[in-house]
Amino acid sequence: MSGVPIFPAGVVKIYESPTKFSETFDLKNFPTQKHHGSSKWRSEKFYNVLLHESLTELHNWVKTCIDDYLVNEIFMKYSDYFVSESWLNVNQKGGSQPVHSHPNSILSGTYYIQTLPELKEFIYNSNVCALKNNAIQSVFSDGNPSSKIMFIGEAPGADEDRQGKPFVGVSGQLFDKMVGSIGLDRDSCYITNIVFWRPPGNRNPTSNEIALCLPFLGRHIELVNPDVLVTLGGPAAKTLLGVQQGITRLRGQWHTYRIGSSGATIPTLPLFHPAYLLRSPAHKRETWWDLLSIKFKLVEISE
Repeated sequence: MSGVPIFPAGVVKIYESPTKFSETFDLKNFPTQKHHGSSKWRSEKFYNVLLHESLTELHNWVKTCIDDYLVNEIFMKYSDYFVSESWLNVNQKGGSQPVHSHPNSILSGTYYIQTLPELKEFIYNSNVCALKNNAIQSVFSDGNPSSKIMFIGEAPGADEDRQGKPFVGVSGQLFDKMVGSIGLDRDSCYITNIVFWRPPGNRNPTSNEIALCLPFLGRHIELVNPDVLVTLGGPAAKTLLGVQQGITRLRGQWHTYRIGSSGATIPTLPLFHPAYLLRSPAHKRETWWDLLSIKFKLVEISE
């Protein structure tokens, strides 16, 4: 815990966090108030979510933080208090809340998903998108989260759904050859998709399904913080870049992805999806030049 002396009232930052969310945590357990301000989703204002059994661990941790604050910041020990209100927010990419106050509270605080393990556990144990209902399991990521390069595909397929890792089927074998051609492997890159669950019948994810996963994808990118982003296929490129052009027009040139909360930018290169290259091998030549561009970009960044 550290004090931040920037307001008349005391502000502290606490860096420890609960070890995990309960395995029964599910957004559907909470009454919903949709589209509040810039939020994509918000629990009902007057429902105290910390009292739900699935958030017992988080509730206990919050009370421990309050105890520490009382003792270390205002030098008193006081146990006769309670959490009067608590709610959940899922924000849009780059979203924020307007300046406001909580006039009936003595203390207010915000808990953010701060680490990849926390985000992964949240995705595995919550139900932010109906795609999860028909999937075998969540497919979060594969590879090295400390890598300088992050690849983002569209959605898990049948093989990925069974194994719980992205790009492990026939298209995954081609992906391994593609990155191997420029000296990379799964230990030196990081891989995920724009949605975390297989759409039924391997269909494309809908715009609504993508929108529900997008805030978590944005946080995923922010936590990995790669030097280079590579999108695989048209849907991933359109989602990350916020454009409508097809992959044929987007590939072959570098674009910019902007991290919502910080405003930082990441050079981003769209590639044909490996599954598309299996169907249309004539485009492998163009993809080879794109792969070389990635190799040169990584060298440029390292210098």
